[in-house]
Amino acid sequence: WAPAWRAVRAGGLVAVNTIGAEPAQIEELAQCALAAQESRESLAVAACVEPGPEADRRTWTALVPRPSVLLLGPRELLEPLVAASDLRSLIAGCTAWVLPLVEPVLQNLATGEGLAGRCRWIASA
Repeated sequence: WAPAWRAVRAGGLVAVNTIGAEPAQIEELAQCALAAQESRESLAVAACVEPGPEADRRTWTALVPRPSVLLLGPRELLEPLVAASDLRSLIAGCTAWVLPLVEPVLQNLATGEGLAGRCRWIASA
């Protein structure tokens, strides 16, 4: 984890594909990653983008795993995702090819529905 934290020291995020993991496993991974920070000055936090309440009611299997992404970084970068507010400001200045990739996720977060319908706080340093 130390190289990842050094790489984003200037204000970036670390995104970890946690597809198939249960919420408790994601929380454990977040705690491990946050504990590996060399400096507490950045006060990195963790959040998880995961299915909204309706989508999360389905049965997840090895063939249809539960989708999720663990996000680690400064609180100010993750706050708009967790609050599902001012999401458009997150993509201001993005190159055109990024927009079609991000639009469905932002739509899910804004409505609280779908496979990326929730972003929840997990842990802080």
